[in-house]
Amino acid sequence: MGQHFEFDKNFQIQILSLMLHDLEFLIFAHDAIDPDYFSDTILAWFFKSLRDHYMDYQIKMQPQSLHNELVMAAKAGKIKKTEVRHYVAVYTKTLQKVLDKDYVSDQVITFCKHQAIRKAAMSMPSMLNTNAFPEIESLMAEAFRVGSNLGSIGCQFFQDWAYRIKYREQQRELLIVPTGITDLDILLRGGLRPKQIGIVMSPTSRGKSLFLVHCGKRAVVMGKRVVHYTFELSEQEVSERYDSSFSRIPIDKLVEQEINFRLQMAKLSKNFRNRLIIKEYPSGTASVSTLRSHINQCYHIGFEPDLILVDYIDLMRPVQRRKERREELSDITTELRGMAGQLCVPLWSATQSRRAAISMETHTEEEVGEDIGKVNIADVVITLNQTKEELAKEMMRLFLAKNRNGRRYMEIPIQTAFDRMAFFDPLKV
Repeated sequence: MGQHFEFDKNFQIQILSLMLHDLEFLIFAHDAIDPDYFSDTILAWFFKSLRDHYMDYQIKMQPQSLHNELVMAAKAGKIKKTEVRHYVAVYTKTLQKVLDKDYVSDQVITFCKHQAIRKAAMSMPSMLNTNAFPEIESLMAEAFRVGSNLGSIGCQFFQDWAYRIKYREQQRELLIVPTGITDLDILLRGGLRPKQIGIVMSPTSRGKSLFLVHCGKRAVVMGKRVVHYTFELSEQEVSERYDSSFSRIPIDKLVEQEINFRLQMAKLSKNFRNRLIIKEYPSGTASVSTLRSHINQCYHIGFEPDLILVDYIDLMRPVQRRKERREELSDITTELRGMAGQLCVPLWSATQSRRAAISMETHTEEEVGEDIGKVNIADVVITLNQTKEELAKEMMRLFLAKNRNGRRYMEIPIQTAFDRMAFFDPLKV
C-alpha cells in the first residue's frame, strides 16, 4: 500500500514540477521517462510538452510558455472542455516548487522500473491468448532492465584508470575467448570479447558451421563452457562434427575406428566434463527470446556459458514480425548482441553471402546476403574465401572485413581439414 502511495498522482506531479523548474533534472528525465508511465493522459500531456520544448530548444520551458501551450491546445480542441479545469489544476500544482527534490530525484528510477513492469503486465493477457511465451519473456526482461543504467554517472576517465588496468587484465585472462587461429587472434587482440558479436560469412558449403565448431572446441579446451545452437543441422550431426574434431578421427571413420574413439572420448569426457551443450531448434522456430529461455535453463543446472555459438542468424525467427525480411534480420542481430551484452559473453554466429561471392577470389562484407544491417551491428565480421586451387591444397583465407577495435581488411591464410572438422595455422600442419 505504501509503494502505491509513493508513485501516485501527487508524486508524478512533483516530477513534472521538477522538470519545469530544474534544468538538470529535466535533462535526465526527458530521456529516462516514457509518457506511458504516467497514470493519466493529462499528466502525460504535461510531460510531453516539457520534454518536447527541451528537445526543440535545449532549454527548460518557462511557466508562461507552458500556460500558452495549454491555452492553444484548449482552443484547438485538443483538450476537451470538460477536462480544462483538470489541466488547469495540474498546471497550478506544477508551479509550486518541490521541497523534497532529492527524494523525488532518487525515486524516479524506481518509478520508471515499476511503471515499465506494470505496462508489460497489462499487455500479457492478449499475448497469453496467442501463447506468445517467448515474446512475453522478452517483454518482461526488457521491463526489468529499465533504469538499470540511469543511476550511473558513467566512466570518470581520469579517476578510473587503475580500474581499467585491472579490468584489462581480467579480460585477457578470464573473459576473452580466442579462436585458436593465431594471426586472427592477434588482430582481435586476443579473441572475441565479452558483449561482442562476431559473424562469419561465406557462400553455402564453404565452412561457416565448421568455423563455429572450431571456435567451440578451442573454447572447451581452454576450460570455457559453450552453448552451441543449431537451426540447420541436427544435434546428432553437430555432435559428430565435434566427435571428429576432438578425436581427430575423420568423420566418415568414426564407426570404423570405434574402439579408438571410445578410448579418446573416455579421456576427454573426464578432462572436460560438462563444458559443451548442443541445442537444436528447427529452422525458423527459435527467436532470441527462445535462446534466452534455454540459457535460463542452463543457469538452473549450474551451467553458465562463457561462449555462445548460433548457427545461424538467417534461420532464426524474429521476436516481432516486419514487412521486410531484411528488417527482421537486423532486429535479430541487434537482439543477439543485446543478449551477449546482458550475459557478458562473446557470441559467434554465421550468415550467408550472396551467390555472387562464390566466384570471387576474396569477398567483403558488401556481399552479405539479405541485409547489410547484420554487418553494421556486428563487432567482428570474417569472410571465408577459397579458390579451386586452394580447395585442392586444403587451404583457405579468412578476410577480416570488420574489426571494431582494431585493424581490418586483412587476410589470414589457414589450413583446413574438412574430413576431421578442423582448421589449423598453416605452419602447424
